[in-house]
Amino acid sequence: MKKVLLMSLVASFIFPSVALGRSGAGVKDEISIGDQEEKTRIMYMSEYHKIGFRCLPQGELIIRWPLGTEEETLYFALESPSDPSMTADGESFLEIYSVKGGEIESLSDNSFAVTGTNMQTNITMDWSLPRAGIVEKTDLIMRVSENQDMNDAETFPFLKIIPENTPNAIWHVSSWNIKEKEYVEKSDVLMQKMFAYRQENGTYMIPGRFWVEEYPQYLGIEWQWSRADKTFHIFRNEKEYIFTVGQNYVSINGERFYFMTTPEIVGGRIYLPLDMMKLMWSDESEIIEQDDVLQLIVCT
Repeated sequence: MKKVLLMSLVASFIFPSVALGRSGAGVKDEISIGDQEEKTRIMYMSEYHKIGFRCLPQGELIIRWPLGTEEETLYFALESPSDPSMTADGESFLEIYSVKGGEIESLSDNSFAVTGTNMQTNITMDWSLPRAGIVEKTDLIMRVSENQDMNDAETFPFLKIIPENTPNAIWHVSSWNIKEKEYVEKSDVLMQKMFAYRQENGTYMIPGRFWVEEYPQYLGIEWQWSRADKTFHIFRNEKEYIFTVGQNYVSINGERFYFMTTPEIVGGRIYLPLDMMKLMWSDESEIIEQDDVLQLIVCT
């Protein structure tokens, strides 16, 4: 069973944007703990889940201890801001099922301590959620500190549980690092897929073609780029959305919807204003910006 979980976890990191309810998608980022000269880097990866009878959110921590560290201990706690215990039926617990390069001590059902040296420590885990008590969107966070009392803890997002209140809905998660426009323009094609940027008016700009291509074929999304008139066409559910470079409107089956911004060409590729793209998804969808990462959790 653990081998299956691990394979699923690895697959989710290789393909980080997929449809929820069928397989997982989530976050990949890093934070630093400690003094400027002796920082410990913590990279975290995890999945989003759509909740059913019971699910096992999975995640991974990669801890890179400072060079020259003989031994250092960090303390972690996984919890929900609305319910730190997350033990509605008394059966919620964190299971560490793979550790490499460090030692782990379990402190409670949802917290643990990691001790390591200047080696890299890799930890994979899953978390058994309670059968009852989670009825709304729930953000799960990971807290980390150099002290067990957690008074100076750093907090980072780790999981989001989305309730299964719309049986026919399909959730799709996409994530981009927010960079300056000039940085995006100078990056190669592979890197541009990872970046969003802001216009001067504060609007986020999303790589249009890359975003559409992430969607699975069964969602029925098609696209077409017309170089002659610089229009980007998206087809879905018998609707045609037309985005035109330099024009402040979106045409949907011939009807125009106006905005305060326009699509742009950056590095030879079209970037769409996030405000315009909102026309293509439902009100249940969510946009999250945190620590220079933009995430779209779209209900289609």
